[in-house]
Amino acid sequence: MTQLSKNSFAKTSIKETKENTRIAARSIYNRLRCFWVESHMRAKEQPMDKKQMLGSFEKDAHGTRHFMNVPVHYEDTDFSGFVYHANYLKFAERGRSNFLNLAGVTHQQLLAYEPQLAFVVGHMAMDFLTPGRVEDVLMIETTFTELRGARLCAEQRISRDGETLWQSHVLAAVVDLQGRPRRMPKDIVAQITPHLGPSFLTQKAEK
Repeated sequence: MTQLSKNSFAKTSIKETKENTRIAARSIYNRLRCFWVESHMRAKEQPMDKKQMLGSFEKDAHGTRHFMNVPVHYEDTDFSGFVYHANYLKFAERGRSNFLNLAGVTHQQLLAYEPQLAFVVGHMAMDFLTPGRVEDVLMIETTFTELRGARLCAEQRISRDGETLWQSHVLAAVVDLQGRPRRMPKDIVAQITPHLGPSFLTQKAEK
């Protein structure tokens, strides 16, 4: 084979290789696109249940308690690998918000009043008992124990496999957007009252 023939053969091989690579890449792209479309359609046909997103109520003769799971991600921890202390407050906030949401109380509902209203935390008493770690699945437990005037009292516990890691007594209140306390509207009282429960943090947890 002459040098010219060798060069022509090499160029043809390179061209064929590029074309085959392009065809293979296009085929992979089309398969991935079909998979994405099918997955998206299945997700639309089977939307996530509200209970999966917001947790759930457990009721008994004494009242209602709300439970939700929170997985601990790397971003939730500090350099030690333990859950950063401020993140317990974030987890607890989600528990209270999801409790109210399941009871039918929403922030948009509060903003529809005249004057516009919001919930704020006035006081929290907390115990940090045992550290959570990355990849733990934590249980957030919430009970609202009292509703009077503008005040709403709650107790919360964060646990792992039954072991209490953090617990808190919370005093919240309804205020207007200028920060002045406001009596809770009657319809919100009617939504929350059936879900009030007894105190369950009567004693400090054992370390």
